[in-house]
Parts: sequence; C-alpha cells; structure tokens
Amino acid sequence: MLSAVSLLVVFFFLGIIPITFGLLIRIFVNQSPNRRIYSQSFTFGIVIAFFLDFVINSSQLGINSGFSISSLLLVSSFIFGFLSSYFINEFTRLKSSFSYVFIISFTIAYHSLAEGLIIGYDINQLGLYISVERSIQLFSFLSHKIAEGFIIPGFFLLSISQLLSFATIASFPIIIGYFLGAYNFPGIISSIFFAISSGGLMFLIVNWTAYIKTTPNQKNYHFLFMLLGFLLIYIAGLLHSL
Repeated sequence: MLSAVSLLVVFFFLGIIPITFGLLIRIFVNQSPNRRIYSQSFTFGIVIAFFLDFVINSSQLGINSGFSISSLLLVSSFIFGFLSSYFINEFTRLKSSFSYVFIISFTIAYHSLAEGLIIGYDINQLGLYISVERSIQLFSFLSHKIAEGFIIPGFFLLSISQLLSFATIASFPIIIGYFLGAYNFPGIISSIFFAISSGGLMFLIVNWTAYIKTTPNQKNYHFLFMLLGFLLIYIAGLLHSL
C-alpha cells in the first residue's frame, strides 16, 4: 500500500500533470479559429479511438458471456453512461461549451477510476520497480492522459481556472480507483467503469455535429485530422501492449 505522500505523487504525475499539459496545448491551439476547427476534427478521431478502447476494456460489454449477470451489468453500465451524458447535455444545452466539457470530463473521470483500479492492483501485486517494459507502458499511459487533456476543452474558449477544475474532476478518481484495486476488488469493477465511459463517448459521437462546423473547403482536412487523431491513440495502444 502506498503512503499518503506517494499517492499524491501518483495523482499529480499520472493525472493532473499530463492532463494539464494536454489542456495547455489545446488552449494555445484554440487561439486561432482555423486551428480550432482542425483540432476539433483531431479530437473526434481521438474520441472514436477512445470509444473502441473503452469498449474492448469493458470486456466488450460482456457480449461473449451470453445472457449472464455480468453481461447485463456491463450493458446496463453502458446505457447509464449514455443516458447520463444525454441528461447533462439537456440540462446545459443553453451553454453548449459547458455541455461538451461536462460530458467529456464525466467520461474521463470514470475512465480514470478504471485506470486507478488497474494501477492499484498492479502495484499491490507486483510492487514498484523500473523496467524497459514498464517504462514503455508508462509512456503510453502518459500519452493517453495528455490526449485526454487535449480533448477536454473542445473548441470552446473557457478560462484556465475552469479548465483546470475540469482537469481535476477528470483525474482525481485515479486515487479512488487505486484504493479499490489495492484492496483486490473484483476485476469486473474496472470493466463497469470502462463501460460507463464508452456509453458517454457514444453519446458524444452521435451528437458530434453540435460541436463542430466545417465549410466545404475544410471538409477534406476534417477527415485527415480525424484519422490522425485516431492513429495517435492506436499507436499509443500498441506501445502499451508491448
């Protein structure tokens, strides 16, 4: 079990710092209207890749388990994530910027819970040590967290204090997840949180036209940057599997 100081280090190094770094990159990019449009296309590709990643990590929503308690629990979690995003969108629809940022922070928060569970279980079983394999996996993990920070602001011009608040919301559950993992909670718990996250992202994907507008001249670039965003997360995932 990590000490309180070590937990804070984990929280800042694996959560706040990389997500904030991604946020700052996006804040800089959003200063230009053209870059803002293309970065949102890039974000769409990242969101699609995250969605596929989360579905896979949710034990594919239990689809290979047949009609069972686990498959019912996982698909119910997916529905919860989707409907929660829908209601967030409805309650904040007069402020579309907050609608998007609330939903993306909500989905990343559940994802962070699942990641914290895996980290807690891993450290509890294997301890802390440095190896080439773990270093590559750490690089992949931090790349994912930077990408999460990058997609939080969308193309909206929110204040830095607002964005940092959402970054904290998105990353703080890592600590909660760590405690669950350290106390050997069942593995399906992480699958539940991945399922909730994938449901939230599913709503964003089907509702994406509310968050991005492109002109005919920008359309080709939209698809190119969307593909680049997807490939970024795909390559980071390949590194994590080494």
